Amino acid sequence: MRTLLSSLTLAAFAALPAYAGDDVAWFADYDKALAHARESKKDLLVEFTGSDWCPPCKQLYKNVFSKAEFAPAVEGNFVLVKLDFPRSPDVIAKVPNPERNKELQGEFEVEGFPSVFLMTHDGDIYSKSVGYSGMDMTEYVAFLETQRTTVRPLAIESKTLLANFETAEGDARLAFVVPARELMMKVGDSPLAARVAPIVRAGMESDPKDEKGHLSAGILALLKSELANDEEAEAAKTLDADNKKGLFELVVLRQMKSVRDDDMAIAALDALDNLLSAGELSAERAKEMLSTALTWSANYLDDKPRAEGYAERLRKLFPDDAEVADMIEQALNG
Repeated sequence: MRTLLSSLTLAAFAALPAYAGDDVAWFADYDKALAHARESKKDLLVEFTGSDWCPPCKQLYKNVFSKAEFAPAVEGNFVLVKLDFPRSPDVIAKVPNPERNKELQGEFEVEGFPSVFLMTHDGDIYSKSVGYSGMDMTEYVAFLETQRTTVRPLAIESKTLLANFETAEGDARLAFVVPARELMMKVGDSPLAARVAPIVRAGMESDPKDEKGHLSAGILALLKSELANDEEAEAAKTLDADNKKGLFELVVLRQMKSVRDDDMAIAALDALDNLLSAGELSAERAKEMLSTALTWSANYLDDKPRAEGYAERLRKLFPDDAEVADMIEQALNG
């Protein structure tokens, strides 16, 4: 009887996941988590974190993942995985397979910490978020549910679209261009956008003079998904020199997001000024772009005339916006 009981106990412990430290709801071993997800038909939430050194990682843990209510709220749909990249020896010693974690960091193309991926049990990534936006636990749980119920079905749709596109021949492939483009516009910069990008680009190649609208519509979708290359960005400015289609401003916004130093900031502001002289910004992006330009000019580039020009545009566009007024006052006189 003792032997049987011991065997059963060992079997039970063998079935338990490799937990991430004190977080008993989380796997620390990705491969074991994936096998468990496939067996249970659940999705995976995979977090890449630097638990002992990364400030936003610590905040995400404190405000969301460490809450007692978090795991019970989501583990009916998700297998939770924490892949840690600590720096202190004591914490490093608790990581069961650091070399495998490094491999996965490359495979997932992790660009910063924390990075959180949502994926099906077949390994199909449908959501990626980098950094921590400040959501509390309730908001984060709602975000996960929205991704699972809204974005996940699009992952299946995108997979089907790509399979059908790849098996079609000749002009029959073009039947999938518009659905792929519409899906890309829905998912934004989700990993799913990259999956259907070849279909969108095939439509662009079939319409080099934009006679059917595939070229401009395709570039718009690529810019919104942050997948456009430099050649496509230049083509956007040619196709939409007055920004009536919103392509020109997306190219400038793309440039502003890539700024890393003062020289790049000046070049981006020059591009913004060229845009402003050629056409009007859309209401959707005017506040973001002009506020950023004002802040750079006033606080980092010490270019007061330029800052005052952006401030004047903001006042005209948002005359009753107290937040804009405060921001202008702080930038120019703070």
